[in-house]
Amino acid sequence: MDHHPAPPLSDQFAALEEWWRLAGVSEDFSEQPASWLADTTEDRQAALAQAKKAQAAKLAAAKTRNETPSVGGNREKWPEKLADFQSWWLTESTLDEGGAYPRIAPRGSTGARLMIVVPEPEIDDKEKLLSGPHGRLIENFLLVAGLTPEETYFATALPRHTPLADWSGLGRAGMGDILRHHINLVVPERVLLLGRNILSLLGHDTTQHTARFAEITLQGVEMPTLAGMDPGMLLRHPRLQGHLWQCWLDWTEGKT
Repeated sequence: MDHHPAPPLSDQFAALEEWWRLAGVSEDFSEQPASWLADTTEDRQAALAQAKKAQAAKLAAAKTRNETPSVGGNREKWPEKLADFQSWWLTESTLDEGGAYPRIAPRGSTGARLMIVVPEPEIDDKEKLLSGPHGRLIENFLLVAGLTPEETYFATALPRHTPLADWSGLGRAGMGDILRHHINLVVPERVLLLGRNILSLLGHDTTQHTARFAEITLQGVEMPTLAGMDPGMLLRHPRLQGHLWQCWLDWTEGKT
């Protein structure tokens, strides 16, 4: 069998270009048409450089989206006064994506003896935060603890009732940082976090036993903090109410 030497590489490339031209495939149609078969080596190099530049820009944009918190906007513009924050909580468009339930403002004043944070407003809250059974449970707790609603600051981790909220995603987006900022504006004597989903926003392990209440240290917050079950869980399991009360006594003994 005769063996013919392979044609030069330049001839092979020219034949390949001719093949695709005859097949009618000479353009790559995307958002912008770009020639596959540039007329010159310089054109091909320029097209390749442009493609690499566009890909690098896409990767940089994706990295920025992944690293930059999407809630709250520019942190340097977050309100520095509590009254401004309470208004901002109701109007800042980046805090959530909207929903069927209204945003509900926190209530209370700076320097409260206790700040209570629950995951979200109650399902029936329309104008006042914690106006349903969760609120009644908390007010009964305050009564036994010797505190009045006027001495207490009531807040939520989310601005509106949000069924099936993506707590992990909200934490990555920076919602926990907004909660820390909120607490620091209130400057309460103590903080009571009622809900393990709140801990997920703040980067704490949420696999603890469902009956556990514990004093924790929040990064970026200097106020003493006790964390435990959400009001719904407390209502469904009355024995947990007794456990909360015992933990409260252990936490506040000799400090009230």
